[in-house]
Amino acid sequence: MVITVFAGELRIYPFGGDQRVSLAVSIFFFILLWEKRINPILTSILVGSSIVIFRILLSYVSNTPTFELDQALLTHFPAFLYYFIFSLVFFFSQKLKLLENHFMIAIVGVISDVSACYVEILFRMMTSEMTVTGGDLLLMIGISIIRVSFVLSIYTILTLRKTKINEEEQKKKNEELLILVSNLFVEMIQLKKTMHDAEVLTSKCFLLHRNLKKAGNEESSISALDISSQMHEIKKDSQRIYSGLSKLLIADNLKDEMTIQEIFQIVTKANQNYSQMIEKNIIFETKIVDKLPKFHTFEVISMINNIVANSVEAIHAEGKILLTAKKRDHFCIITICDNGPGISDKNITKIFNPGFTTKFNKIGEFSSGIGLFHVRNTIESLNGEIKLLESTQDFKTIFELSLPINE
Repeated sequence: MVITVFAGELRIYPFGGDQRVSLAVSIFFFILLWEKRINPILTSILVGSSIVIFRILLSYVSNTPTFELDQALLTHFPAFLYYFIFSLVFFFSQKLKLLENHFMIAIVGVISDVSACYVEILFRMMTSEMTVTGGDLLLMIGISIIRVSFVLSIYTILTLRKTKINEEEQKKKNEELLILVSNLFVEMIQLKKTMHDAEVLTSKCFLLHRNLKKAGNEESSISALDISSQMHEIKKDSQRIYSGLSKLLIADNLKDEMTIQEIFQIVTKANQNYSQMIEKNIIFETKIVDKLPKFHTFEVISMINNIVANSVEAIHAEGKILLTAKKRDHFCIITICDNGPGISDKNITKIFNPGFTTKFNKIGEFSSGIGLFHVRNTIESLNGEIKLLESTQDFKTIFELSLPINE
């Protein structure tokens, strides 16, 4: 209401004479297109009424001695009719779903504008001595086409920009989701191992129960049976959790396979955000030498992300992490290098042991120490290999992952 009222006072006379072009119409049309939640007819009533009231007040201020309310209302009421008719045509076009593409928006815009102008002119001709020629009507149509084209150009540019922003946001959400799912993939592997261990222990406890019962040790036999039952319940609970996590890995909006370029991009972006969160200035670089096929998304992301996250945490304040990929025979060779402090000689033989860790949080709690153990187990299950290479002048820690492409 406010914008249209004041824009209506900004008038251009490009053709001389009485033919004027108001910016209010362009703004009003654009708002109807952009703000899909508003009701066009209600909006037109509010906007049209505001314009009439505002112009009557202006007439009163500028012509107080000779001001006549009836005459002022008759003079300015056609503006209300214009906006009402414009919105009416727009509203029914909207209901008939005629605004599905930009060409139809242009047609509807011109029809709405010309119809509204025609009704306004007809009313003025009935209430005054105003005359309109055929040339005036053609000029009116030409102005409508120019006005609608101008509005549609701006609307198209802003729509494309909005679409691009939405695509970027969706891409960011998908990347975050992929990292989350790849981390859950690590937990699923550990959970699967727990399920297997629970099943083995259940069998052993039940066997112990039978042997104790045969030996006549009834009390211990009952205890062993109780432990066996509890282990069986743990296994069933783990299976339910495992089933729930499995559904995340087959989500429709996640890719099962990705190129190594896409995987590197996701891992580096996620860890760039992580490094900024913990106030570290780390440069990430990637280098892909050979053309490689697509890889299983979650397995490869979880392995690479685990090592890269370790590198981020190991680097003190600033540093560099390099990821490379190349083909060697039937293997994809991925190296993850960082110029952090490196791994001490006494820890080199322990880094792949389950539970071994040198990381702890701010309150002194150690991490789980299953990261590199998981990476090694996953790679070995694929008949691959992970090695810690010797330090170079540029990089202190270099992990090399050999992944069989056929696996």
